[in-house]
Amino acid sequence: MISSKRNNNNSNISEQLKKFIFTLDYELNSVLYNNEFLNIRLKEQHTVLRDQILEQISGLSISSNKSCINEHIEPILPIIWNRYQSLCIEWFYKWKQLLKETSNISAKGRSHNNRKGNITVEFRIMKSKLSKLMKIFHRFYYQILEYIICYFDTSLVISTQVTSGLNLGNHIQKLSHLAKNRYLLQTTDKGTVHVVLSFYYCLLYLGKIRYHQTILEDPLHIKYKRNKHVELLKTNDIFQKAKRYWIMATIVVPSMDESYKQLSKVFLHCNNYSKAIFYHVRCYFARSNSSKANSYNDIIDFFKERYWRRENRQFEKMDNIEYDLVSSTMEIIRYYLLLNNSKFNQTNNSIDENGEILELKSNILLKLQDPQVFMYHEFWIDIIITMIGISTLIMENSNANDKKSLSAVSSFVHWNERIHKLFIRFVFDILFHIITYINKMISYDEIDINRIDPFLTILRVMNCWIKSHIPVLRFAHRYLPICHIISEFINQINKSSRYSWISYKNEKPKRSYLFMDDVLLRDFTCIGYSLTDFNDTEVFHMDNFINRLTGNAPRTCLLSKEQETELKLIAIVTSMKRFLHHNKCGTTIKLQEEETVKEKTKNNYW
Repeated sequence: MISSKRNNNNSNISEQLKKFIFTLDYELNSVLYNNEFLNIRLKEQHTVLRDQILEQISGLSISSNKSCINEHIEPILPIIWNRYQSLCIEWFYKWKQLLKETSNISAKGRSHNNRKGNITVEFRIMKSKLSKLMKIFHRFYYQILEYIICYFDTSLVISTQVTSGLNLGNHIQKLSHLAKNRYLLQTTDKGTVHVVLSFYYCLLYLGKIRYHQTILEDPLHIKYKRNKHVELLKTNDIFQKAKRYWIMATIVVPSMDESYKQLSKVFLHCNNYSKAIFYHVRCYFARSNSSKANSYNDIIDFFKERYWRRENRQFEKMDNIEYDLVSSTMEIIRYYLLLNNSKFNQTNNSIDENGEILELKSNILLKLQDPQVFMYHEFWIDIIITMIGISTLIMENSNANDKKSLSAVSSFVHWNERIHKLFIRFVFDILFHIITYINKMISYDEIDINRIDPFLTILRVMNCWIKSHIPVLRFAHRYLPICHIISEFINQINKSSRYSWISYKNEKPKRSYLFMDDVLLRDFTCIGYSLTDFNDTEVFHMDNFINRLTGNAPRTCLLSKEQETELKLIAIVTSMKRFLHHNKCGTTIKLQEEETVKEKTKNNYW
């Protein structure tokens, strides 16, 4: 058993550590200005911080019956970043901004060359100090990761995809003396939460370190726009290291919002707007969103500051089709979101879609009749998930502070409902054309699995979205085009010589691991926290289940692409048949007699 003395000791460490962090604020200027001081004093401070944090982690020695838990362990790393390290980085941003302003002033004068030379030298000095600082920060978090891996066996709570990607194998051998037998962290242990969150924060801040270092080390007058420099960015992907850490963080704790927020920043810098808004929405609808109001404001600001139809230069490197898809779709989303957010419109009795919006919608739906637009399948996955998120955002936006009377409440709710119906009708119109395209692919004898698979992801998301929101379900049940095309999809499956046996399935399929589309949307509240069209109860009781849940299943149980596609089709057809069973449009499916169809021999997927 763990003694209370040990528990109190951990509490004292936390309080001492907090006081130490807060006192560091007063030393920042001298630390950063003095190069020698930067090398010695700052390193000493981080050594003290690291040792005390590691002592806390080692205090989580876990017996078979009880865990020694200290509630202050998890918040320490955010405090270190926010109260100390981020302030150091902010100081370098101010330094670089000062160099930019000085460079602009000197460029207007005649004695330009000498001043330019001085600025170049000072910029190199800044980069040198920055590099030393970032190495200290980077080593600080990596040593914590090494210690966690050496002290605990995390195979049941953290995917080996993450631990192997961090190249910690050599360090485990070096630090194996810390614990002869590493304790196996169980999902039921109270201390597991604190260890996993510490691991998550280390990955999050390692990504931030790489991100800020990349921005600060760029030449003084680089602008992140769609020009030749951005083409170089996209080729070499200079943010790849930061993205790698943040994607790992989403695998470790998919319910936390901060890692998605940072990913949206990166894509926004590269002007990849469909990805940027996708991660904005993913951030807002994360299960554990610590600052939902800020996330909402980020989404509103994202659309307020951009007019895609007017700033055509941002898309000059896209071809015409991709440009039209991105700009038109973003402008429509912007229109409905800001219309819903407009306080002055709440008492209006009618919603008039202006001519430009109607024209944009008509153009998009017209272009969707051309199969060529579906070659951008990654864009369609991002944009459909984004539109589902925005529709949920519109539905949730009630602005309680503005409701002063009963009549105002009724008027506002009615206003929101009308906007929501208009928007989800547009979403379903797009989904109608996507399903039409899928029906055409299924009608061919030879189906390109790689082409159809991304669109099956969209159908799975659509099914889970519909059943997760009653207003959406009611609308879909009464919207004839979507009911008709869904029945046509099932009938097309029934007519297919390859997949006809699937049309008779009525139960959720089972599998031994989650697919990549499931991993992408874990803890996404818009679809009920996960894609629930499979029966995955047995996966949680299998060996190596954490890897099965994070896209890193054992090779021995991996299915072929064709087998995965068949399972997805079973899940989709089963969900669609349940949906049509209660539709209000009188739509039915007409299957061939089951006896006339030779059901395919069932594969052993386990």
